[in-house]
This record gives sequence, C-alpha cells and structure tokens, in this order.
Amino acid sequence: MAANLRYTDANHSIQILIYIKRSPALSLEEFYQYWETVHGPLCAPWLAKCGLHTSGSILPNDAKDFSPHKTSSASTSKAFDGIALFEVPSLEQFPKAFEDPYFTDVVDPDEYDLIDKKGFQGGLIASYAGNMVSIVDHNKSILGHKGVAAHKKWEEFEKKQSTKTG
Repeated sequence: MAANLRYTDANHSIQILIYIKRSPALSLEEFYQYWETVHGPLCAPWLAKCGLHTSGSILPNDAKDFSPHKTSSASTSKAFDGIALFEVPSLEQFPKAFEDPYFTDVVDPDEYDLIDKKGFQGGLIASYAGNMVSIVDHNKSILGHKGVAAHKKWEEFEKKQSTKTG
C-alpha cells in the first residue's frame, strides 16, 4: 500500500495525520496554548527548511452540531488531545526531517513539555498517511477533464433550481 503513496505533481501530495496525547503536566487549555504559541512557532523554520507543509493542528472539540451527519450524543472518550497535520511530497522525505539537527536539538526536547512522551507510544497515539488529492482550490474546481461530467450534473441541477425559484 505504501508504494502507492507518492505523487510528483503540484495537485497531489501525501497527508500525514498524527494523533497526540498531551503531557499529563498540562491541562487541556495549557496544552492547546503551548502548542499554538510555543511549540508550533518553534517548528515553523524546521518544517520550512525540510520542505514539509503543515496546515497546522487540530485541537478537537465535539463537532456534532456542525456536522452534516449529526449524532445524538457526543463522544465522551478520546485517547488523544490534538492532531498534527503534515503534507509531504513523499514518504521518504518525512522521516528524514526528524534527523535534522534542529529537530533533535531544539524541537524534540521541547516536545517533552507538550507530549506524553512516557505514555503509550511516546504520546503519538496513532499515525496515518494517505494520498491527498485536491479537488477545489480558491473556490474553483481543479479536476480538469476528470470533473467535466460531474460539473455538467451541477449545471443541470442549478438550472432546475433556478426555474423552480424564478
């Protein structure tokens, strides 16, 4: 499966999600604050140097009220406190970044203040990687010829809607 995780054009990349458990010394609010104001900015130059893009982090909250598929009750238990999101051109490039001296000397020691490094899997509860295929950019479809049939369906639907309301 991993062999399929490689792209070389600008519209495709690999998305890596890492589910993180906070240090037990931090409250949830302190964890979020530290990640956003200390650890994230500390990582920025290293990520840029290594050619890794991150769309940031997710500090999860119950989203059932915003989901198109609402559930009757919120999940009461989760094994993680945050999700780090990375976008990389290749899986080979990602682990190499963690060998960089700035990571080993600066970022990794800082993670001990943020992440439950002594806990299950060093606080990195789960990691997932998958092909990321963009379909919309700046409010426009970027599917090209692959999206022609679907776009035609959209136009037909919109035309029917406008005759109903117009």
